[in-house]
Amino acid sequence: MDFRGSLSRLAGGVILAIVLSALPAQAHSTAELDTWLEEWRATLVEAERFRISGQHFAEYFDMAERHPWHFSHASVSEPPSSSGARSNVNRGMGSDVEQWRNLVATHFAPELVETALCVMAHESGGNPNAKNPFSTAAGLFQFLRSTWDQMVPDSVAGGSYASGAPYDPEKSVRSAAWLQAAEGWSQWNAYRYCG
Repeated sequence: MDFRGSLSRLAGGVILAIVLSALPAQAHSTAELDTWLEEWRATLVEAERFRISGQHFAEYFDMAERHPWHFSHASVSEPPSSSGARSNVNRGMGSDVEQWRNLVATHFAPELVETALCVMAHESGGNPNAKNPFSTAAGLFQFLRSTWDQMVPDSVAGGSYASGAPYDPEKSVRSAAWLQAAEGWSQWNAYRYCG
């Protein structure tokens, strides 16, 4: 019997147990999270026919916060700091968003420009080619196919979702301004960080 080898393996096992016990427990396995995500996507597809609730996205954000190791692909931003005056909260959003300030100011009322830029920052980070891998959300304001094709008039949208119109910054911003005027900010879950 190799006493030193046995003692070494025992010590290694104890150290591994201590390290593993110090790690945060994962409430769900990868397979369970994959299944949950597939079911969440299926309800999202169904919800696109109607209006997607904030609760639907709140469930996703909750799971992403509890399992960042599995949801690392998601760009869930933290809410902006609430310190300071309202007008300062959304300033300095980075060049990717700031590059669209003049375009946003062309289509949104002056008092809505900062909020629109903040929503854009949370939705796409100012990337006009942004595409959500789990839904049909696309463009600067992450329009869903159903919203683009069924809610925004063709005269505003300038083309169907399939034509790629949501990726055109001018069309995306113009459509976002129209939708905000018609429906308020309720179409964008990110508004909770900006309002």
